[in-house]
Amino acid sequence: MTEMALVGEAAEPSSALHYRFHDLSRISLIGGQFPYLERKWSSWKTQEEGSDLRLMRGTSLPGEHRRVGAEHCYVPGMYRIRTGRSTFDVSSDSIACDGPFEEQGLEYGIVFPCINRTIVPKGAFLFYSAALSFNGRTVLIPSFQSSGKTSIVLELLGRGASYIADNDCILDRKGQCRMYSPMVGIHTHHMAAFPEIRANYCGPDGSMRGLRKRVAIMEFEGGLKGGNPLMLKVKDYLDAKSFCLCQIDIRRLYPGCEVLRSARLTHSFVLCPGSPSLRVRRSDSKEAAEMIAVRAWLRRLGERKVMSDLAGIPYFQLSDCTSVLEDGLSNTECFRLEYDGVKDRKGIVKLVDAMLKAME
Repeated sequence: MTEMALVGEAAEPSSALHYRFHDLSRISLIGGQFPYLERKWSSWKTQEEGSDLRLMRGTSLPGEHRRVGAEHCYVPGMYRIRTGRSTFDVSSDSIACDGPFEEQGLEYGIVFPCINRTIVPKGAFLFYSAALSFNGRTVLIPSFQSSGKTSIVLELLGRGASYIADNDCILDRKGQCRMYSPMVGIHTHHMAAFPEIRANYCGPDGSMRGLRKRVAIMEFEGGLKGGNPLMLKVKDYLDAKSFCLCQIDIRRLYPGCEVLRSARLTHSFVLCPGSPSLRVRRSDSKEAAEMIAVRAWLRRLGERKVMSDLAGIPYFQLSDCTSVLEDGLSNTECFRLEYDGVKDRKGIVKLVDAMLKAME
């Protein structure tokens, strides 16, 4: 652990950026080397020092450690995860990152489990979900990745809804739904289905030239045809590149949009793609909580639980986050939205209309 202390102390105090997420978690970025997270967390920046979790560059795991396969090893109080050329050393209060890494991978794969390690004992849970408020209702939309959630968010915002979350949301035991970030992930098909956000994003003047270039890359990628290995590789590269560049503040897409930091939850719609037809089925808080918790556990939380246990780092159980969710959803109307994917604007409108009808 000595090396970890040296890494943190080597940075000048002025280079530490501090963030406070509601009253639940405090994170410090050491050294100013995390531009993506700095942009995404700008709403939570504070001058208040002290943190539950520090992110820094460097390595910290001692030379003598126990290996668990090719990508994982640990010592008491710390574990290491390798992904490609990236290395992440995780302790109870810090993450040290070495080598080139993709910051979205760091955020979802490493930081999220550590945030939940702090907030779940306080009765809150951070998970993959959208949330909006409109007509006196606050709606939670948990889902898998690439299930049409952002398209539903954009459609509802276009109808006058207030924004709380697109990708990630915090829910506490009292049913308070809290914003994590005002950034929304825009992809090729969103630009095609919602021409109005393309106009807002690019702007009418030459000062937005760089943004227009990104959109042009997205449109080029969306028009590529063919399934040969080379074409697939080009499409994968452009796909990742354009998505990474298009994490956009929702107020850039909808200038008049109201952004809420929190609101009391009234409804939830768990998205369940893969059904042959569109159907809204009434559910309950227990079923919804179990579906959300298991999905989150399978995404990364369960793997981090294993490594935390090996290293002796306190961590929560699947039953803990299920309990938080069930309490938070206990006074809401819960539904399952079953459908056969989202292919175009017409399909998006059908989904949103079905949701609104169920809430009448």
